[in-house]
Amino acid sequence: MKITSEIRETSLIIKVNEIELDLFNASRFREALLKTAVTDLNSIILDLENVEYMDSSNLGILIEFLQYVKKNNKSLKLLNCQEKILNIMKSTRLIKLFQISDSLESAMK
Repeated sequence: MKITSEIRETSLIIKVNEIELDLFNASRFREALLKTAVTDLNSIILDLENVEYMDSSNLGILIEFLQYVKKNNKSLKLLNCQEKILNIMKSTRLIKLFQISDSLESAMK
């Protein structure tokens, strides 16, 4: 799983460098998110700019990750979601669960 992370001010930015998130790489995606999110920072930004496809198993992982983040008194924002991903989130009403930003500056507020 190609994921990078960096710290900017008070936020941990996790960048997913995969084009497709499907059943084949779902367990590695979950594992990478949970490993990367071990931080003292209270704000986590998940940059999905490179992700063009996400199946239902990975949408479930996003929900699981959101629950993990909230349980640890942190916030999660999604950044740079492709239109296809946004449409899936709208049609499944998951868009109501997540804070979504289209710029790093707005995500860091």
